[in-house]
Amino acid sequence: MILWDASDDPEDRGCIYIKDNAIEAVDFVIFDPGPSWEHHHCADEALKEATQDLLASADDTGCTADLTVASADALTKVKQILAKTP
Repeated sequence: MILWDASDDPEDRGCIYIKDNAIEAVDFVIFDPGPSWEHHHCADEALKEATQDLLASADDTGCTADLTVASADALTKVKQILAKTP
């Protein structure tokens, strides 16, 4: 594992993982929710938009009371964003 942190760019940091013949670079996502009085204090815009898209895709037509169907694309986008969150 190799960590990097660019001194000239606070958002340029992450980790390079090496295992056998596989190498993967993972950027660290810096999340600053800001003060509670800001309207963006719960999540960054990409996560907020992806979550809204996921919720908008939800449909329980024809499902039992404990099931709801959602768009696989919308769910994948949320998963990808959350996978980058520390």
